[in-house]
Amino acid sequence: MCLDSNRVDSRTTNCLPPSSTISRVRPDSIPSKELEVANGPSSSDLAISMKRAPVNGIRDSVPSKRQCTTMDKVLVDKEVREQESRITKVLCRKAKWVFIELQYRCVACGKTICNGECAAGCFRCGSRHHRSNVCTYDANRLSKLLSNKGVCFGCFDTSQHLMESHDMKSCPLKRRLKRLVFLDHLKHGNDFGEYLRNLYSSEMSFVRMVASFSDKTSLGR
Repeated sequence: MCLDSNRVDSRTTNCLPPSSTISRVRPDSIPSKELEVANGPSSSDLAISMKRAPVNGIRDSVPSKRQCTTMDKVLVDKEVREQESRITKVLCRKAKWVFIELQYRCVACGKTICNGECAAGCFRCGSRHHRSNVCTYDANRLSKLLSNKGVCFGCFDTSQHLMESHDMKSCPLKRRLKRLVFLDHLKHGNDFGEYLRNLYSSEMSFVRMVASFSDKTSLGR
């Protein structure tokens, strides 16, 4: 069967709208905002937003270097204070052992009959090169070295734990504590006046010296 080329299928013509109703839409007739939504963000805008997002997230979640340094310093200072407090308690407890035993025996020699004069030498400064009657460390010189320190020049105690009004003749420590001061001075080997200034520079320096002899007590062995 031969088909006429000029003949058009009626079904095809029915699906197409009239030519007068079809108009060409120009891009400039679409509002700019709607055009942006239709086209989507440009590649350059996406790249910038991807770079900014993680940076802002890091700034919000990670503290600054200065904040970390301050927090670390606070924690370190707290740990140091706690450590110093523990050491102070231990030293005071050990010094108390020594003070208790000094009341009834000499810690240096371990004898109850000794009043601290168990070694030869000067009983004012502990020197073994001269006697007490020629020693220059008398009460006047000691008062200048240890002014306002509350030190008894008879027994060399500071806080006078056992009596309100300190009397050397009735002091239960006698010269036993003084003997420990002399023994500790021999370890340092410096001038006795300089040693006394360092020893009584604070209460804890004195307590530390007394506590160093706690291994000779019954509780410290």
